[in-house]
Amino acid sequence: SNAASAGNASSATNAQKPDTIQAAAETPAEKQETKDVDFVIVGSGVAGMSAAVEASRAGAKVIVLEKHNVTGGDSSICSGNFYCCGAKKQDELGYTNYGTPEEVAQFFFDQSDGDANMDICRLVAENGGAAMDWLVELGCDFDKKPGDNVSDRSMLSTTSGKGIVDNLIAEAEKNGVEIMMETRAIEVLMDGGKAAGVKARQGKTEYTINAKAVMLASGGFDGQDWAKELYAPGTVGWHTFSSPSNTGDGIELAKQAGALTLLKGGLSQIHLVGRDPLPLNDELSSLRMVNTGVFVTDLGYRCANESMTSQFDYFTPFVESGRKEFTIICDSQQPEKRMELIKKGVEKGVVDTADTIEELAEAAGLPSYPLMKTIERYNELCEAGEDLDFYKDPLWMNAIDPPPFYASKHCSSMTSTRGGLKNDERCRVLDKEGRPIPGLYAAGNTAGSFYGNVYPPNVMGSGIGHGQCFAWLAVWTTSMRTSRRVEVLDVKSKSLATKLCAVLAMVALATALGGCAPSQSSSDAEGGADVTSYPTGSLKAVHIAGQLDDVDEYPNKLCLSCHSRE
Repeated sequence: SNAASAGNASSATNAQKPDTIQAAAETPAEKQETKDVDFVIVGSGVAGMSAAVEASRAGAKVIVLEKHNVTGGDSSICSGNFYCCGAKKQDELGYTNYGTPEEVAQFFFDQSDGDANMDICRLVAENGGAAMDWLVELGCDFDKKPGDNVSDRSMLSTTSGKGIVDNLIAEAEKNGVEIMMETRAIEVLMDGGKAAGVKARQGKTEYTINAKAVMLASGGFDGQDWAKELYAPGTVGWHTFSSPSNTGDGIELAKQAGALTLLKGGLSQIHLVGRDPLPLNDELSSLRMVNTGVFVTDLGYRCANESMTSQFDYFTPFVESGRKEFTIICDSQQPEKRMELIKKGVEKGVVDTADTIEELAEAAGLPSYPLMKTIERYNELCEAGEDLDFYKDPLWMNAIDPPPFYASKHCSSMTSTRGGLKNDERCRVLDKEGRPIPGLYAAGNTAGSFYGNVYPPNVMGSGIGHGQCFAWLAVWTTSMRTSRRVEVLDVKSKSLATKLCAVLAMVALATALGGCAPSQSSSDAEGGADVTSYPTGSLKAVHIAGQLDDVDEYPNKLCLSCHSRE
Protein backbone atom coordinates (compact mmCIF):
# COMPACT_ATOMS: atom_id res chain seq x y z
CA SER A 1 0.00 0.00 0.00
CA ASN A 2 1.01 3.64 -0.29
CA ALA A 3 1.17 3.90 3.48
CA ALA A 4 3.38 0.85 3.79
CA SER A 5 5.73 2.01 1.06
CA ALA A 6 5.94 5.42 2.70
CA GLY A 7 6.81 3.76 5.98
CA ASN A 8 9.48 1.61 4.34
CA ALA A 9 10.94 4.64 2.61
CA SER A 10 11.04 6.42 5.94
CA SER A 11 12.73 3.49 7.65
CA ALA A 12 15.37 3.37 4.92
CA THR A 13 16.31 6.99 5.53
CA ASN A 14 16.11 7.02 9.30
CA ALA A 15 19.86 6.45 9.64
CA GLN A 16 20.71 9.60 7.71
CA LYS A 17 22.53 12.53 9.28
CA PRO A 18 20.14 15.08 10.81
CA ASP A 19 18.98 17.31 7.97
CA THR A 20 17.66 20.25 9.99
CA ILE A 21 16.71 23.59 8.49
CA GLN A 22 19.71 25.04 10.30
CA ALA A 23 22.02 22.58 8.53
CA ALA A 24 20.39 23.39 5.20
CA ALA A 25 20.85 27.12 5.78
CA GLU A 26 24.55 26.67 6.47
CA THR A 27 25.17 25.33 2.97
CA PRO A 28 26.13 28.33 0.78
CA ALA A 29 23.74 29.10 -2.08
CA GLU A 30 25.10 29.73 -5.57
CA LYS A 31 22.20 31.83 -6.80
CA GLN A 32 19.78 34.33 -5.24
CA GLU A 33 16.25 35.12 -6.41
CA THR A 34 13.41 37.20 -5.00
CA LYS A 35 9.64 36.77 -5.25
CA ASP A 36 6.89 39.06 -3.93
CA VAL A 37 3.51 37.58 -3.00
CA ASP A 38 0.62 38.16 -0.64
CA PHE A 39 0.71 34.79 1.06
CA VAL A 40 3.36 32.07 1.33
CA ILE A 41 2.38 28.63 2.63
CA VAL A 42 4.88 26.00 3.79
CA GLY A 43 3.45 22.54 3.07
CA SER A 44 1.14 21.10 0.39
CA GLY A 45 -1.09 18.83 2.45
CA VAL A 46 -4.81 19.27 2.95
CA ALA A 47 -4.35 22.15 5.42
CA GLY A 48 -1.88 24.11 3.30
CA MET A 49 -3.70 23.56 0.02
CA SER A 50 -7.09 24.47 1.54
CA ALA A 51 -5.60 27.79 2.61
CA ALA A 52 -4.01 28.25 -0.83
CA VAL A 53 -7.30 27.61 -2.65
CA GLU A 54 -9.35 29.95 -0.50
CA ALA A 55 -6.79 32.76 -0.56
CA SER A 56 -6.30 32.50 -4.33
CA ARG A 57 -10.06 32.50 -4.92
CA ALA A 58 -10.20 35.76 -3.04
CA GLY A 59 -7.58 37.34 -5.28
CA ALA A 60 -4.40 36.81 -3.28
CA LYS A 61 -1.12 35.96 -4.96
CA VAL A 62 -0.03 32.71 -3.33
CA ILE A 63 3.08 30.52 -3.31
CA VAL A 64 3.13 27.04 -1.74
CA LEU A 65 6.49 25.52 -0.81
CA GLU A 66 6.81 21.72 -0.77
CA LYS A 67 10.20 20.34 0.20
CA HIS A 68 9.43 16.79 -0.97
CA ASN A 69 9.27 15.62 -4.61
CA VAL A 70 5.61 14.67 -4.21
CA THR A 71 2.72 16.76 -2.95
CA GLY A 72 0.39 16.09 -0.08
CA GLY A 73 2.57 14.86 2.74
CA ASP A 74 0.64 12.60 5.12
CA SER A 75 -2.64 13.76 3.58
CA SER A 76 -1.79 11.86 0.40
CA ILE A 77 -1.14 8.56 2.15
CA CYS A 78 -4.06 8.59 4.57
CA SER A 79 -7.46 7.03 3.95
CA GLY A 80 -9.28 10.36 3.96
CA ASN A 81 -11.45 10.07 7.07
CA PHE A 82 -13.39 13.23 7.87
CA TYR A 83 -15.11 13.67 11.24
CA CYS A 84 -17.85 16.30 11.25
CA CYS A 85 -21.53 17.06 11.66
CA GLY A 86 -24.11 18.90 9.60
CA ALA A 87 -22.61 18.43 6.14
CA LYS A 88 -25.02 18.36 3.21
CA LYS A 89 -23.51 15.01 2.16
CA GLN A 90 -24.36 13.47 5.52
CA ASP A 91 -27.92 14.73 5.30
CA GLU A 92 -28.35 13.56 1.69
CA LEU A 93 -27.18 10.04 2.59
CA GLY A 94 -29.31 9.90 5.72
CA TYR A 95 -26.44 9.96 8.21
CA THR A 96 -28.05 12.49 10.52
CA ASN A 97 -27.50 10.98 13.96
CA TYR A 98 -24.47 13.16 14.53
CA GLY A 99 -25.71 15.31 17.40
CA THR A 100 -25.11 19.03 17.84
CA PRO A 101 -21.88 20.97 17.23
CA GLU A 102 -21.61 21.57 20.96
CA GLU A 103 -21.80 17.83 21.61
CA VAL A 104 -19.12 17.20 18.98
CA ALA A 105 -16.90 19.91 20.47
CA GLN A 106 -17.29 18.45 23.93
CA PHE A 107 -16.46 15.00 22.55
CA PHE A 108 -13.27 16.36 20.96
CA PHE A 109 -12.31 17.95 24.26
CA ASP A 110 -13.12 14.89 26.37
CA GLN A 111 -11.17 12.60 24.04
CA SER A 112 -8.08 14.76 24.56
CA ASP A 113 -8.40 14.23 28.32
CA GLY A 114 -9.14 17.92 28.71
CA ASP A 115 -5.82 18.95 27.20
CA ALA A 116 -7.16 20.49 23.98
CA ASN A 117 -8.19 24.08 23.31
CA MET A 118 -11.99 24.14 23.75
CA ASP A 119 -12.40 27.26 21.60
CA ILE A 120 -10.70 25.45 18.72
CA CYS A 121 -12.67 22.25 19.36
CA ARG A 122 -15.87 24.27 19.17
CA LEU A 123 -14.74 26.12 16.06
CA VAL A 124 -13.99 22.91 14.17
CA ALA A 125 -17.19 21.23 15.36
CA GLU A 126 -19.34 24.18 14.28
CA ASN A 127 -17.77 24.55 10.86
CA GLY A 128 -16.65 21.02 9.93
CA GLY A 129 -19.83 20.29 7.99
CA ALA A 130 -19.49 23.46 5.92
CA ALA A 131 -15.83 22.57 5.30
CA MET A 132 -16.90 19.20 3.88
CA ASP A 133 -19.52 20.94 1.72
CA TRP A 134 -16.71 23.11 0.36
CA LEU A 135 -14.62 20.05 -0.53
CA VAL A 136 -17.60 18.42 -2.25
CA GLU A 137 -18.06 21.60 -4.28
CA LEU A 138 -14.45 21.15 -5.43
CA GLY A 139 -15.21 17.63 -6.70
CA CYS A 140 -14.42 15.51 -3.63
CA ASP A 141 -16.89 12.84 -2.57
CA PHE A 142 -17.56 11.15 0.76
CA ASP A 143 -19.55 8.26 2.19
CA LYS A 144 -19.91 6.95 5.70
CA LYS A 145 -16.92 5.05 6.98
CA PRO A 146 -17.70 1.31 6.76
CA GLY A 147 -17.81 -0.93 9.80
CA ASP A 148 -19.96 -1.86 12.75
CA ASN A 149 -21.09 0.81 15.21
CA VAL A 150 -19.48 3.61 13.19
CA SER A 151 -20.71 7.08 14.14
CA ASP A 152 -22.64 9.09 11.57
CA ARG A 153 -20.00 11.77 12.16
CA SER A 154 -17.28 9.63 10.58
CA MET A 155 -17.14 10.08 6.82
CA LEU A 156 -14.59 8.69 4.37
CA SER A 157 -13.31 10.09 1.09
CA THR A 158 -14.21 7.82 -1.81
CA THR A 159 -10.83 8.63 -3.37
CA SER A 160 -8.72 8.55 -0.17
CA GLY A 161 -6.69 11.47 1.13
CA LYS A 162 -4.77 11.69 -2.14
CA GLY A 163 -8.01 12.36 -4.00
CA ILE A 164 -8.74 15.31 -1.72
CA VAL A 165 -5.23 16.71 -2.21
CA ASP A 166 -5.41 16.28 -5.99
CA ASN A 167 -8.68 18.23 -6.16
CA LEU A 168 -7.25 21.02 -4.02
CA ILE A 169 -4.09 21.25 -6.12
CA ALA A 170 -6.09 21.36 -9.37
CA GLU A 171 -8.22 24.22 -8.05
CA ALA A 172 -5.22 26.08 -6.67
CA GLU A 173 -3.28 25.88 -9.93
CA LYS A 174 -6.37 26.98 -11.85
CA ASN A 175 -6.42 30.08 -9.65
CA GLY A 176 -2.76 30.83 -10.32
CA VAL A 177 -1.17 29.43 -7.18
CA GLU A 178 2.53 28.66 -7.70
CA ILE A 179 3.62 25.36 -6.13
CA MET A 180 7.39 25.16 -5.78
CA MET A 181 8.45 21.53 -5.44
CA GLU A 182 11.62 20.35 -3.68
CA THR A 183 11.79 23.79 -2.11
CA ARG A 184 12.46 23.99 1.59
CA ALA A 185 11.76 26.97 3.79
CA ILE A 186 14.78 27.63 5.99
CA GLU A 187 13.90 30.90 7.70
CA VAL A 188 10.91 33.06 8.54
CA LEU A 189 11.68 36.66 7.63
CA MET A 190 10.71 39.15 10.32
CA ASP A 191 10.20 42.89 9.92
CA GLY A 192 9.51 44.91 13.03
CA GLY A 193 8.20 41.89 14.90
CA LYS A 194 5.94 40.79 12.04
CA ALA A 195 6.38 37.78 9.75
CA ALA A 196 7.20 39.20 6.34
CA GLY A 197 8.00 36.14 4.24
CA VAL A 198 10.46 33.26 4.16
CA LYS A 199 13.83 32.27 2.81
CA ALA A 200 13.81 28.96 0.95
CA ARG A 201 16.22 26.66 -0.84
CA GLN A 202 15.59 24.87 -4.12
CA GLY A 203 18.74 23.02 -5.07
CA LYS A 204 21.54 25.59 -5.03
CA THR A 205 19.21 28.56 -5.40
CA GLU A 206 18.09 30.59 -2.39
CA TYR A 207 14.76 32.38 -2.69
CA THR A 208 13.72 35.38 -0.66
CA ILE A 209 9.94 35.30 -0.75
CA ASN A 210 8.45 38.50 0.58
CA ALA A 211 4.86 38.08 1.76
CA LYS A 212 2.20 39.79 3.82
CA ALA A 213 1.53 36.58 5.73
CA VAL A 214 3.11 33.17 6.32
CA MET A 215 1.28 29.93 7.07
CA LEU A 216 3.19 26.92 8.40
CA ALA A 217 1.44 23.67 7.47
CA SER A 218 4.38 21.34 6.98
CA GLY A 219 3.17 18.38 9.05
CA GLY A 220 4.63 16.76 12.12
CA PHE A 221 8.01 15.35 13.10
CA ASP A 222 7.82 11.57 12.76
CA GLY A 223 9.37 11.07 9.33
CA GLN A 224 12.95 10.58 10.53
CA ASP A 225 14.48 9.23 13.73
CA TRP A 226 16.65 12.31 14.19
CA ALA A 227 13.49 14.45 14.25
CA LYS A 228 11.83 12.12 16.76
CA GLU A 229 14.93 12.46 18.91
CA LEU A 230 14.37 16.22 19.00
CA TYR A 231 10.66 16.23 19.79
CA ALA A 232 9.63 12.77 21.09
CA PRO A 233 12.71 10.80 22.15
CA GLY A 234 10.68 7.85 23.42
CA THR A 235 9.58 7.03 19.87
CA VAL A 236 13.03 6.71 18.30
CA GLY A 237 13.21 3.42 16.42
CA TRP A 238 9.46 3.10 16.06
CA HIS A 239 8.00 2.22 12.71
CA THR A 240 6.30 5.14 10.95
CA PHE A 241 3.81 5.41 8.12
CA SER A 242 4.34 9.13 7.72
CA SER A 243 6.04 10.98 4.90
CA PRO A 244 9.84 11.04 5.30
CA SER A 245 9.64 14.81 4.84
CA ASN A 246 7.90 15.22 8.23
CA THR A 247 10.85 16.53 10.23
CA GLY A 248 9.39 19.37 12.28
CA ASP A 249 10.43 22.15 9.91
CA GLY A 250 7.39 24.27 10.74
CA ILE A 251 8.18 24.07 14.43
CA GLU A 252 11.79 25.15 13.92
CA LEU A 253 10.79 27.96 11.55
CA ALA A 254 8.33 29.38 14.07
CA LYS A 255 10.81 29.07 16.93
CA GLN A 256 13.04 31.45 14.98
CA ALA A 257 10.24 33.98 15.33
CA GLY A 258 9.94 33.38 19.07
CA ALA A 259 6.97 30.99 18.96
CA LEU A 260 5.71 29.00 21.92
CA THR A 261 5.66 25.23 21.39
CA LEU A 262 3.48 22.48 22.82
CA LEU A 263 5.69 19.42 22.61
CA LYS A 264 4.93 16.50 24.91
CA GLY A 265 6.10 13.58 22.81
CA GLY A 266 2.63 13.22 21.32
CA LEU A 267 1.78 10.61 18.72
CA SER A 268 -0.94 8.87 16.81
CA GLN A 269 -1.28 5.07 16.63
CA ILE A 270 0.82 2.94 18.86
CA HIS A 271 1.15 -0.58 17.51
CA LEU A 272 0.75 -2.75 14.44
CA VAL A 273 0.40 -6.46 13.89
CA GLY A 274 3.67 -8.31 13.39
CA ARG A 275 7.25 -7.54 14.26
CA ASP A 276 7.69 -6.68 10.59
CA PRO A 277 4.34 -4.90 10.53
CA LEU A 278 1.48 -5.71 8.22
CA PRO A 279 -0.11 -2.83 6.30
CA LEU A 280 -2.94 -1.07 8.09
CA ASN A 281 -5.38 -2.22 5.41
CA ASP A 282 -4.57 -5.91 6.02
CA GLU A 283 -7.58 -7.72 7.53
CA LEU A 284 -5.38 -8.95 10.37
CA SER A 285 -4.64 -5.38 11.37
CA SER A 286 -7.75 -5.42 13.57
CA LEU A 287 -6.00 -7.91 15.86
CA ARG A 288 -4.32 -4.94 17.48
CA MET A 289 -7.65 -3.74 18.89
CA VAL A 290 -8.76 -6.05 21.68
CA ASN A 291 -10.27 -5.31 25.07
CA THR A 292 -10.34 -8.75 26.65
CA GLY A 293 -6.66 -9.67 26.38
CA VAL A 294 -3.55 -8.65 28.29
CA PHE A 295 -0.94 -6.33 26.80
CA VAL A 296 2.64 -7.20 27.73
CA THR A 297 6.00 -5.83 26.68
CA ASP A 298 8.79 -8.01 25.31
CA LEU A 299 9.85 -8.43 28.93
CA GLY A 300 6.64 -10.26 29.73
CA TYR A 301 5.12 -7.62 32.01
CA ARG A 302 1.71 -6.01 31.60
CA CYS A 303 1.93 -2.40 30.46
CA ALA A 304 -1.49 -0.83 29.76
CA ASN A 305 -5.19 -0.48 30.40
CA GLU A 306 -6.49 -2.67 27.59
CA SER A 307 -10.05 -1.27 27.75
CA MET A 308 -8.83 1.90 25.98
CA THR A 309 -11.28 4.20 27.73
CA SER A 310 -8.80 6.96 26.99
CA GLN A 311 -5.66 7.30 24.96
CA PHE A 312 -3.68 8.12 28.07
CA ASP A 313 -4.75 4.84 29.65
CA TYR A 314 -3.75 2.99 26.52
CA PHE A 315 -0.80 4.76 24.88
CA THR A 316 1.15 6.55 27.59
CA PRO A 317 2.25 3.35 29.39
CA PHE A 318 3.66 2.05 26.11
CA VAL A 319 5.75 5.18 25.68
CA GLU A 320 6.81 5.21 29.31
CA SER A 321 7.82 1.55 29.19
CA GLY A 322 10.55 2.41 26.70
CA ARG A 323 9.87 -0.88 24.88
CA LYS A 324 9.24 -1.19 21.14
CA GLU A 325 7.69 -4.65 20.85
CA PHE A 326 4.46 -5.79 22.45
CA THR A 327 2.30 -8.89 22.63
CA ILE A 328 -1.41 -9.33 23.30
CA ILE A 329 -2.21 -12.49 25.26
CA CYS A 330 -5.72 -13.91 25.03
CA ASP A 331 -7.55 -17.23 25.43
CA SER A 332 -9.90 -19.20 23.21
CA GLN A 333 -13.04 -17.47 24.54
CA GLN A 334 -13.17 -14.82 21.82
CA PRO A 335 -15.99 -13.73 19.50
CA GLU A 336 -16.33 -15.91 16.42
CA LYS A 337 -15.07 -13.31 13.93
CA ARG A 338 -12.05 -12.57 16.09
CA MET A 339 -11.20 -16.24 16.45
CA GLU A 340 -11.25 -16.57 12.68
CA LEU A 341 -8.72 -13.74 12.43
CA ILE A 342 -6.58 -15.22 15.22
CA LYS A 343 -6.42 -18.54 13.38
CA LYS A 344 -5.45 -16.75 10.17
CA GLY A 345 -2.78 -14.94 12.18
CA VAL A 346 -1.39 -18.29 13.32
CA GLU A 347 -1.19 -19.40 9.69
CA LYS A 348 0.50 -16.13 8.70
CA GLY A 349 3.04 -16.29 11.54
CA VAL A 350 1.94 -13.19 13.45
CA VAL A 351 0.14 -15.15 16.20
CA ASP A 352 1.60 -17.94 18.35
CA THR A 353 -0.47 -20.52 20.19
CA ALA A 354 0.04 -23.10 22.98
CA ASP A 355 -1.88 -25.02 25.63
CA THR A 356 -0.05 -23.49 28.61
CA ILE A 357 1.23 -19.99 29.34
CA GLU A 358 4.75 -21.36 29.84
CA GLU A 359 4.68 -22.98 26.40
CA LEU A 360 3.13 -19.83 24.90
CA ALA A 361 5.99 -17.75 26.29
CA GLU A 362 8.52 -20.03 24.62
CA ALA A 363 6.62 -19.95 21.31
CA ALA A 364 6.32 -16.14 21.38
CA GLY A 365 9.91 -15.53 22.48
CA LEU A 366 8.89 -14.06 25.84
CA PRO A 367 10.50 -14.78 29.23
CA SER A 368 8.34 -17.49 30.77
CA TYR A 369 8.45 -16.65 34.48
CA PRO A 370 7.45 -12.94 34.16
CA LEU A 371 4.66 -13.85 31.72
CA MET A 372 3.33 -16.61 33.97
CA LYS A 373 3.29 -14.27 36.98
CA THR A 374 1.67 -11.52 34.89
CA ILE A 375 -1.20 -13.75 33.79
CA GLU A 376 -1.56 -15.16 37.29
CA ARG A 377 -1.85 -11.63 38.70
CA TYR A 378 -4.29 -10.57 35.98
CA ASN A 379 -6.56 -13.55 36.63
CA GLU A 380 -6.59 -12.71 40.35
CA LEU A 381 -7.68 -9.15 39.53
CA CYS A 382 -10.41 -10.52 37.26
CA GLU A 383 -11.68 -12.74 40.06
CA ALA A 384 -11.73 -9.77 42.42
CA GLY A 385 -13.57 -7.70 39.82
CA GLU A 386 -11.24 -4.70 40.08
CA ASP A 387 -8.06 -3.80 38.23
CA LEU A 388 -5.83 -2.26 40.87
CA ASP A 389 -2.86 -2.12 38.51
CA PHE A 390 -4.15 -0.30 35.41
CA TYR A 391 -7.82 0.36 36.24
CA LYS A 392 -9.25 -1.54 33.31
CA ASP A 393 -13.01 -1.31 32.86
CA PRO A 394 -14.52 -4.26 34.81
CA LEU A 395 -16.71 -4.96 31.77
CA TRP A 396 -13.61 -6.29 29.99
CA MET A 397 -12.03 -8.06 32.95
CA ASN A 398 -12.14 -11.70 31.87
CA ALA A 399 -9.62 -14.23 33.13
CA ILE A 400 -7.19 -15.66 30.58
CA ASP A 401 -8.64 -19.17 30.53
CA PRO A 402 -9.36 -21.75 29.08
CA PRO A 403 -6.66 -22.86 26.62
CA PRO A 404 -5.51 -22.85 23.97
CA PHE A 405 -3.83 -19.49 24.52
CA TYR A 406 -2.76 -17.04 21.85
CA ALA A 407 -0.08 -14.37 21.59
CA SER A 408 -0.37 -11.81 18.78
CA LYS A 409 2.84 -9.96 17.98
CA HIS A 410 2.94 -6.18 17.66
CA CYS A 411 5.42 -3.38 17.21
CA SER A 412 5.30 0.31 18.08
CA SER A 413 4.27 2.56 15.26
CA MET A 414 3.32 6.13 14.45
CA THR A 415 1.03 7.55 11.79
CA SER A 416 1.34 11.20 12.83
CA THR A 417 2.40 13.37 15.73
CA ARG A 418 0.62 15.49 18.30
CA GLY A 419 1.90 18.73 19.68
CA GLY A 420 3.47 21.59 17.78
CA LEU A 421 3.02 25.34 17.79
CA LYS A 422 0.77 27.06 20.27
CA ASN A 423 -1.92 28.85 18.29
CA ASP A 424 -5.24 30.53 18.98
CA GLU A 425 -8.64 29.96 17.38
CA ARG A 426 -7.67 32.18 14.45
CA CYS A 427 -4.63 30.09 13.52
CA ARG A 428 -2.29 32.77 14.81
CA VAL A 429 0.97 31.44 16.20
CA LEU A 430 1.55 32.67 19.74
CA ASP A 431 4.84 33.81 21.23
CA LYS A 432 6.26 32.77 24.59
CA GLU A 433 4.16 35.43 26.30
CA GLY A 434 1.00 34.05 24.73
CA ARG A 435 0.65 36.95 22.28
CA PRO A 436 -0.01 36.49 18.54
CA ILE A 437 3.01 36.89 16.28
CA PRO A 438 1.69 39.23 13.56
CA GLY A 439 1.54 37.65 10.12
CA LEU A 440 2.42 34.11 11.27
CA TYR A 441 -0.12 31.28 11.17
CA ALA A 442 -0.12 27.50 11.60
CA ALA A 443 -2.53 24.71 10.63
CA GLY A 444 -2.68 20.93 10.40
CA ASN A 445 -0.24 18.85 12.41
CA THR A 446 2.15 21.79 12.68
CA ALA A 447 -0.35 23.46 14.98
CA GLY A 448 -0.53 21.96 18.43
CA SER A 449 -3.61 23.42 20.08
CA PHE A 450 -6.44 21.20 18.85
CA TYR A 451 -5.48 17.85 20.35
CA GLY A 452 -3.86 17.07 23.59
CA ASN A 453 -0.96 14.67 23.60
CA VAL A 454 -2.60 11.94 21.54
CA TYR A 455 -4.88 11.18 18.60
CA PRO A 456 -8.25 10.06 19.96
CA PRO A 457 -9.04 6.53 18.72
CA ASN A 458 -12.77 7.26 18.74
CA VAL A 459 -12.43 10.33 16.50
CA MET A 460 -10.84 8.87 13.39
CA GLY A 461 -10.88 11.59 10.74
CA SER A 462 -10.52 14.53 13.07
CA GLY A 463 -6.91 14.96 11.93
CA ILE A 464 -7.53 15.67 8.26
CA GLY A 465 -10.86 17.25 9.16
CA HIS A 466 -9.52 19.81 11.60
CA GLY A 467 -6.52 20.60 9.40
CA GLN A 468 -8.66 21.36 6.35
CA CYS A 469 -11.40 23.13 8.28
CA PHE A 470 -9.10 25.31 10.34
CA ALA A 471 -6.88 26.43 7.47
CA TRP A 472 -9.95 27.06 5.30
CA LEU A 473 -11.61 29.19 7.97
CA ALA A 474 -8.41 31.11 8.56
CA VAL A 475 -8.35 32.40 5.01
CA TRP A 476 -12.08 32.94 4.52
CA THR A 477 -11.57 36.70 4.72
CA THR A 478 -8.02 36.80 3.38
CA SER A 479 -8.68 39.48 0.77
CA MET A 480 -11.86 40.97 2.16
CA ARG A 481 -10.43 43.08 4.94
CA THR A 482 -10.23 46.85 4.95
CA SER A 483 -8.96 49.13 7.69
CA ARG A 484 -11.11 49.14 10.85
CA ARG A 485 -13.80 46.90 9.32
CA VAL A 486 -15.11 43.52 10.31
CA GLU A 487 -16.98 40.97 8.23
CA VAL A 488 -20.34 39.36 8.97
CA LEU A 489 -20.38 35.95 7.31
CA ASP A 490 -23.50 33.94 6.62
CA VAL A 491 -22.31 30.44 7.52
CA LYS A 492 -25.83 29.00 7.65
CA SER A 493 -25.73 29.14 11.43
CA LYS A 494 -28.78 29.74 13.57
CA SER A 495 -26.64 30.77 16.49
CA LEU A 496 -25.19 34.25 16.95
CA ALA A 497 -22.40 32.76 19.06
CA THR A 498 -21.56 30.30 16.31
CA LYS A 499 -21.53 33.05 13.71
CA LEU A 500 -19.30 35.29 15.79
CA CYS A 501 -16.97 32.40 16.62
CA ALA A 502 -16.59 31.80 12.90
CA VAL A 503 -16.01 35.53 12.32
CA LEU A 504 -13.17 35.56 14.83
CA ALA A 505 -11.49 32.69 13.02
CA MET A 506 -12.17 33.98 9.55
CA VAL A 507 -10.33 37.25 10.09
CA ALA A 508 -7.14 35.29 10.74
CA LEU A 509 -5.17 36.66 7.81
CA ALA A 510 -7.24 39.79 7.29
CA THR A 511 -4.81 42.40 8.54
CA ALA A 512 -1.81 40.96 6.76
CA LEU A 513 -3.59 40.57 3.44
CA GLY A 514 -5.79 43.65 3.58
CA GLY A 515 -4.32 45.05 0.40
CA CYS A 516 -5.73 42.32 -1.86
CA ALA A 517 -8.78 43.04 -3.97
CA PRO A 518 -11.91 40.92 -3.52
CA SER A 519 -13.04 38.82 -6.45
CA GLN A 520 -16.24 40.80 -7.03
CA SER A 521 -17.72 43.81 -5.27
CA SER A 522 -20.80 45.94 -5.57
CA SER A 523 -22.03 48.92 -3.59
CA ASP A 524 -25.11 48.78 -1.44
CA ALA A 525 -26.31 52.29 -2.16
CA GLU A 526 -28.93 52.29 0.56
CA GLY A 527 -26.83 50.97 3.39
CA GLY A 528 -23.45 52.25 2.30
CA ALA A 529 -21.85 48.82 2.76
CA ASP A 530 -19.61 46.93 0.35
CA VAL A 531 -21.13 43.58 -0.54
CA THR A 532 -18.73 40.91 -1.76
CA SER A 533 -20.05 37.98 -3.80
CA TYR A 534 -17.91 35.12 -2.61
CA PRO A 535 -16.81 32.65 -5.32
CA THR A 536 -17.93 29.51 -3.52
CA GLY A 537 -21.55 30.53 -3.89
CA SER A 538 -22.31 29.40 -0.33
CA LEU A 539 -20.98 32.35 1.64
CA LYS A 540 -21.79 36.04 1.79
CA ALA A 541 -19.39 38.60 3.18
CA VAL A 542 -20.65 42.06 4.08
CA HIS A 543 -18.14 44.71 5.11
CA ILE A 544 -19.62 47.02 7.69
CA ALA A 545 -17.74 50.14 8.77
CA GLY A 546 -17.99 50.41 12.54
CA GLN A 547 -19.31 48.03 15.17
CA LEU A 548 -20.87 44.61 14.59
CA ASP A 549 -24.50 44.33 15.66
CA ASP A 550 -24.89 42.54 19.00
CA VAL A 551 -21.15 42.00 19.29
CA ASP A 552 -21.35 42.89 22.99
CA GLU A 553 -23.19 39.61 23.55
CA TYR A 554 -20.03 37.74 22.65
CA PRO A 555 -17.65 37.53 25.64
CA ASN A 556 -14.46 37.63 23.60
CA LYS A 557 -15.09 40.41 21.11
CA LEU A 558 -12.59 41.75 18.65
CA CYS A 559 -11.06 45.21 18.85
CA LEU A 560 -11.65 46.70 15.41
CA SER A 561 -8.55 48.87 15.57
CA CYS A 562 -5.87 46.32 16.37
CA HIS A 563 -7.67 42.96 16.08
CA SER A 564 -6.73 42.14 19.65
CA ARG A 565 -8.90 40.90 22.47
CA GLU A 566 -10.60 43.46 24.72
